[in-house]
Amino acid sequence: MFIPKHALVASANFVRQYFKVDFYQENILLKLQNENLKAQVQRIKEDGDGPASATVRGAQIEAKIFSTYPFNMKDTITINRGSADGVEPMMIATVSDSVLLGQVVSVEERSSVVRTIFDSHWQLPVRIGSDAINGLFEGGSDPKITLVEKPVKVGDGVFSAAKEFPLGIKIGEVKEVKEDASGIFKEATIRTPYAVGDVQVIYLQK
Repeated sequence: MFIPKHALVASANFVRQYFKVDFYQENILLKLQNENLKAQVQRIKEDGDGPASATVRGAQIEAKIFSTYPFNMKDTITINRGSADGVEPMMIATVSDSVLLGQVVSVEERSSVVRTIFDSHWQLPVRIGSDAINGLFEGGSDPKITLVEKPVKVGDGVFSAAKEFPLGIKIGEVKEVKEDASGIFKEATIRTPYAVGDVQVIYLQK
């Protein structure tokens, strides 16, 4: 059976038009799964004597993010789980199992608010790269690391090292390295493996 070329093109365009969101989300999920695996490898290095899952504290609660359109807020998000679902203040919010998004700051019966790492007041100690170089993470629309004690390079992973978080949860990767005016410490900007507007599901844990 002969099918005209223009019909095949039209069919392909139809698929792209009506299924592009699904393809896009699938690509995001694959990227996050890859980042999750990288973070688990880092956890194993940090622990030294146990599986990556050993640092995960408590069962996870899956939650969906309410739309922020058209305001596209990044510093806080609202989710569809609350105290009735077991959500508590100070719970850690992650994208996939091991990529940090933020922390629960307020809880209602059927909803909660999560403060994200894009809040300009967010700070926490981190370790960078395979050499676990110390630094201080500072949130904001363009997150960065300050007080970096030794040289780091673009592409190095950035992992949480704060006592209130499971050790080794990934935050992102070094995007650019700069020296401060004194030349004593280095500063680095961070690339997160996701955009908040693309995330639809997150996970909460103690």
